[in-house]
Order: sequence, then C-alpha cells, then structure tokens
Amino acid sequence: MRHTCEALLADWGMEHGCGIEELHHYLSTQRRRPIHLIPMTFPERHLFGMWLKMDDFDIIVFEKAASASHKEHIIAHELAHIAFEHRGSVSPSPNGSGQFLDDVDPADVRGMLMRSRYSEDEEQEAETMASLILARATKRWLEPAWGVPEEAAEIVARIESGVGNPDQGGV
Repeated sequence: MRHTCEALLADWGMEHGCGIEELHHYLSTQRRRPIHLIPMTFPERHLFGMWLKMDDFDIIVFEKAASASHKEHIIAHELAHIAFEHRGSVSPSPNGSGQFLDDVDPADVRGMLMRSRYSEDEEQEAETMASLILARATKRWLEPAWGVPEEAAEIVARIESGVGNPDQGGV
C-alpha cells in the first residue's frame, strides 16, 4: 500500500516535497472542480473530518478546535479519500438512513464520506497517503482567513444544523 501511495505522489510530481496547499491545488485542477476547506465544530468527539461530494464542487469539513498539525492531518486524510475516489459506506438517503445529515437533500449531495465509515482498506490507504504527504511537506499549512464560498453556503448551513453546531454565529 505504501508503494502505491508513493508511486501516486511521484506521478503527481510530489514525491520530494508537497503539502496540503500543493495537493489541494493539484486535485482541484485535475478534477476541474473546487475543493472548499471548511472549519466547523463537531459535537461528536470521534468525528474530525468529512468529505462531501457535490455536483460541481467538493467540501472538506474539518474540526475547528483541532491543533494546527491535527488539522493538516485531517485535511490530508480527506484529500487522500478524494484522490483515491473512495466511496465510503454512508450517504444521505431519501428515507432518512443517512443518520448524520438527515436534512441534507440527497439530490444535492452525491456522497458523504465520514472518516469512521470507510472500509478498513480505504481508511488504511487514506491514512498512509496522509502520513506520506505530511512527512514530505516542505512547509506547514496555514489556515487562511476566509468566508464560506457562496456556492457552498446553503450546504454548510445544513451541515451545521445536522451536526448540532454549538457555534451560533456559524463558520
């Protein structure tokens, strides 16, 4: 698995130095769709990040209160799931079985991938890739000052509602 991850990084030109910014930019460009990084407070202590694949863009939500190095790892992990095009095993459905985001319209969200819901192989692959990315990082990721992108505002509000965000002012 490690060799597969290393070969993929080499294919991307990132075998000797990469980081969150480079991978984020590379995947957005390769996939021809933006990937929005959104900090949020999760009331569930076992959930630190998730990837939502929308029709025209992707959202990675990560724990706002995590340390800087943990945020980097969470984002690298979720970017790895995107890079490998993992599908996970949970997605919102019309009958409410999407448990976590019941109020998110399934037509708007193609797949919700929560870190704790992937197969063991997918999790191991994403963890291996995240570790390799961060081990090669030539600079640390700095969280930008930002606002919620207009195209993602509605879904971000739904996510906050779905997770029971204690931050009343939003992100």
